[in-house]
Amino acid sequence: MVDVNPPSESPASFTWDQVSGFRLARQGLLCPSGHDPVSAASRTAGVHAQVMSCAELAISLRTESVRRSAVAECLWERHTLLKMWAMRGTLHLLPAGEIGLWSSALSTHRHFMAEAWMAYLGLESSDVAAMIEAVRVALDGRTLTREELAAEMAAAAGNELARQHLRSGWGSLLKPASYRGYLCFGPNRGRNVTFTSPAALIGPWQPWEDDQAIKEAARRYLRTYGPATTR
Repeated sequence: MVDVNPPSESPASFTWDQVSGFRLARQGLLCPSGHDPVSAASRTAGVHAQVMSCAELAISLRTESVRRSAVAECLWERHTLLKMWAMRGTLHLLPAGEIGLWSSALSTHRHFMAEAWMAYLGLESSDVAAMIEAVRVALDGRTLTREELAAEMAAAAGNELARQHLRSGWGSLLKPASYRGYLCFGPNRGRNVTFTSPAALIGPWQPWEDDQAIKEAARRYLRTYGPATTR
């Protein structure tokens, strides 16, 4: 049994059983509720989706009687979930109605402009900035395969080396555009993944102020995964 009752002592006295109990309860793993994949994604501050079947399993464990196909319906038919590169540079399913919050918080992440990273890619910061803008323009109302998007971005940036990076499955140069809300995944075209813009799927959306987005993201993290240390 895990203890889901908050202790009266200071946080330093929390036991791992208590911490586990808080997290299991807040994520809906002790008492699954609702029938909506979107609410599950909101409760958990996004669902990790590097492997799609794992994302479907994570949602089904936190809800009642959600069919596997319901996740696909939310993504590709109802557009109430978006598949994007997000936390830790990994793929997540995020509620479409929360795109303003998460893109504003993620857009403050500037690690991809570090000198060491630029040197590894063989690019200049101006190249990356140009490619981020090229993504925004290329996906404005359009859905493109990785190859099609890579060709347009490389041409816009005037850098053939960029094309090689853009064709990589790691998405190193696509992630910054995703953080800014310029890019999300579209439905597969045969065996090829596609990309589009969130606005193309859900219409115009309003970004948050960066500071407010960071504060709200921190609150949601602590609410779902806390207690946690500052680190």
